[in-house]
Amino acid sequence: MTSDDRKKMEEFLNGLFLESFPVAGRPVVASFFRKHIFELQQILKVARTKSTPRPKFLDIGCGVGVNACVLSQVFGFEVFVADRLDEFAPELKREVGDADGVIRRWEQFGVKGIRQNFIQDGFPKEWQGTFDIVTTFDVIEHFTFSPLPFLRSSRELLNSGGTLMVGTPNQVHLYNRLKSLVGKNTWEDFQYFIDCDTFYGHVREFTPRELREMILRTKLDNIDVAFSSYPIADRQAALASKIGKLPATLASSALNALFSLNPNWHYYMIGFGTRK
Repeated sequence: MTSDDRKKMEEFLNGLFLESFPVAGRPVVASFFRKHIFELQQILKVARTKSTPRPKFLDIGCGVGVNACVLSQVFGFEVFVADRLDEFAPELKREVGDADGVIRRWEQFGVKGIRQNFIQDGFPKEWQGTFDIVTTFDVIEHFTFSPLPFLRSSRELLNSGGTLMVGTPNQVHLYNRLKSLVGKNTWEDFQYFIDCDTFYGHVREFTPRELREMILRTKLDNIDVAFSSYPIADRQAALASKIGKLPATLASSALNALFSLNPNWHYYMIGFGTRK
């Protein structure tokens, strides 16, 4: 991603895109922008390997559609999305809005979407073998079953040479290891889990080795994994308000140095695989 690309992307995210949300939900949406910037960097890197000037892109389980809207509006991709949108039911009163608002946003920014339970109902037949890039970020850790059938059905949506990208938290990241050492649970907040009527949290997270194995068993080639610890930047800003900018910067730099020694300590990972 060039500096100009990043500038245009950030202007869109912090401008028209953020303004499309209710005022109360904007801080929630903005808090995840660093994560999406990492994902978009990886998507654009893959897109440069494709021969088409306008990649055909699908995001499965897209939620509010941050990546999809950016790729459509800023980079001119032909963008499709699929999500059941259960987490945006009106009765849940989400600060970011309801399912109807999500769909209107897709339409506003040129994204073609379907509201569908893709686990139960699969994907439209006309999508088979048509996409240059298919992504599914923060989805498989919510499954109560093996992700392999879902990943294999996602593979069938790729054209020859198309790339599947699977993003998920790394269960063995450094912060989880430290929490375990002091006896803290590394999973969802306890009170949320026992008090909620419908649980939308993480059921099973994976290690980098497990992610590679799943993509390998999906029968894809050129398998790779990219890592990010995007929450560090947010922690750094919060820490700077308490101990000062310089100490917070030094602490962040030290953590990044540790991560460079061992990628398995990173918080987030994206696995890649290409269809022959």
